[in-house]
Amino acid sequence: MRIIPRLRLDFATRRRAVPPGYLLLAAGAVFALVAGLTLEEHHATAEKAAAEAKARRIAAAKPAGEVPRFDAVDRRLATPWGMILTAIDQAVADQVVLLTVEPDAEKGRIQIGAEGKTAAAMTEFVSALANHLAFSSAVLVSHQVRAEDQDKPLRFTVAVQWRAVK
Repeated sequence: MRIIPRLRLDFATRRRAVPPGYLLLAAGAVFALVAGLTLEEHHATAEKAAAEAKARRIAAAKPAGEVPRFDAVDRRLATPWGMILTAIDQAVADQVVLLTVEPDAEKGRIQIGAEGKTAAAMTEFVSALANHLAFSSAVLVSHQVRAEDQDKPLRFTVAVQWRAVK
């Protein structure tokens, strides 16, 4: 008996080669990605230019009188109030009572009204303010004896100049 070799019939042949459709799909995806990145970069540049133009329009529309007012507000906000009030609090002794504290942020000064039991307490208070690192100077502006009070305390005013914080 004779053996007949097996016959292979394949009516649906499969090609292993990449069809042109897949190549076109990959090229299209790469093109879309590059176009998307370029478009995003273009939009970012356009938004930045629009923001700069808006800032220039706002700056040009600002009246000339506004700048000093903003500078005054900036000086008030930059004032080291915590340090100043702590320094005043440290200078107050048992013999001195604070009556008023009137700050002038534009000039960097404070007018302090106080009352002391003795002249020594008054000079000690002024000296403590003058020697504190927060202040560049402290000057006794006025003083008077309150004769109507039986203890005859001294009511006085001190002008204090604070140091600019850098």
